[in-house]
Amino acid sequence: MTVDTSHGIITGVDCYPANQRESDIILTHLKGQPCEYQEIGLDGGYDIGAVHRGLELLGINGYTAIRECQNNAIKKASATMRKKTILYVCRENI
Repeated sequence: MTVDTSHGIITGVDCYPANQRESDIILTHLKGQPCEYQEIGLDGGYDIGAVHRGLELLGINGYTAIRECQNNAIKKASATMRKKTILYVCRENI
């Protein structure tokens, strides 16, 4: 789903199979929108090279959430918590 946050308007909704990653279809979704985006904010799941490159080719500045641990297989149990900052840090420091 895309939303114009300045006006609070949903500009597009697409439905795909649950086993398809949203990061694989976001660029197709943006190309089909009735408006042209200059900047978009995305959650951390879109923080992959293909999405960043696709946005660059579309002329869109994309901003994603910072992902502290790049390896999605690492779970909280395999990380140490820094209590003062409430931040989980991967033991491998990646």
